[in-house]
Formats: sequence, C-alpha cells, structure tokens
Amino acid sequence: NGKLYYHYYNDIREVNLIACTDEIDLHSDGSILDYFWKDATTIYYAWSYNDWDDDANDKDILVSYNTTTGTGTDIYQFNPLYQTEMSFKNVNGKVIFYAEYADDKQLWSTDGTQAGTIQLTSFATSGAVTQYGLVHNNKIYIDAILSPNDPDIRGYEVFVSDGTVAGTYSLYSATTPFNYPRDLQVYNNEVYFSATDNYGTYQIYHTDGSINGTSKIPNTQFSG
Repeated sequence: NGKLYYHYYNDIREVNLIACTDEIDLHSDGSILDYFWKDATTIYYAWSYNDWDDDANDKDILVSYNTTTGTGTDIYQFNPLYQTEMSFKNVNGKVIFYAEYADDKQLWSTDGTQAGTIQLTSFATSGAVTQYGLVHNNKIYIDAILSPNDPDIRGYEVFVSDGTVAGTYSLYSATTPFNYPRDLQVYNNEVYFSATDNYGTYQIYHTDGSINGTSKIPNTQFSG
C-alpha cells in the first residue's frame, strides 16, 4: 500500500513512501513489546501499559492493526508478561505466539478475535523452548519441555501444533521414545531432527507431523 512500517524503540511507525508524509506512531500509549506482519493488510503487536500508581492495573494487550483502514483492535488482555519476545508465527491461517510468565511459558493461538484467542499448552521456563518454531505444512514444530506441573513431563521433546488445542501434541511415544531433540530441518517434505534414544545415543529421526509417522532412521548413531 505504499507504506513502510518499522519498529523504533517503544513504537511501531508508519511512513507513506508515496505521499512522503511525516512518520506516525501506530500506538501512542505504553510501549510496544513485539510485533508481527501477518499478511498484506494486518500487523499484530503487543503493547504494555504500566500504571505507576497501582501495579494491579498493569497489563499487556494483543492488538490487530489494519493497514488499509489505519485502525487497531484490542484482541486480548494478558497479565503483565515476564518476557517481551513473543515470537509470532503464521500457521494454518492463525498466528501462534508465546506468552511467558515467571512460572511457565504458554503457547497461544489467535485468529484475530478475542473468542479465537486461546492457550494451546504450557512449557517450563528458563530454557524451556530451544527452537522457537519451524513452520511446515500448516504446522509449527517446537523443541521444548513441558511444565513441571504436567504429569507427562519427560524432558525435551518435539511438539507440533496447527493452532488448535486438539492439534497440539508431542511426537514422543512409547514406541518411538527420544529426548533432547535439536536441529529441526525440512527435507523431502518431512521434518528431520537429531535426538537421543533410550540408551543416550544420538540418532536421526524423521516425521510427517503425526505420532505414528515419527520414527528413527536405522544406523544413524553418532556422538553428541
């Protein structure tokens, strides 16, 4: 649309390259935490409001901004986040992002509406997510560890999500156990990664994004 948008300190700014007008700030209250360009007309960003008189009023708000109409819509209000990097990703027509607090790192999805903004799962903090998201075939692949409060916690695993709760799960299984996955890469329409098996030996695994479609490649042992 002939406009340039960029993040400058605590603001997101717009410049009309055709009319050569002055820069404008998309948001004049609070500070921008993180932002993401979803498509030709939509920018998602989170901004932080701090009430210096009463911390109970502090909040972080997710906003959808329409670059055609020049209007922003508040989508969801979070309690103040512990970390500001939300790592937005466009997946299956939705935007997937992280909301991190002191005790867990939550994976969220939004379709641009408040009703369609949902928490998908929770991970542990302090290095819980080592690969923030490889997008392939309308799914995001994440190398992470579940929250310590989760009864299924085992260690680092590969999680997959299509932006829905039902479509968010670990690829770990009793038939294909693995730990400490790393180096997720796409090859030949599958996702490959290295991980340790039950004996602590590094192997190469590949997956089509399903639990049953995840397997170890024979004779690929190597030292970590």
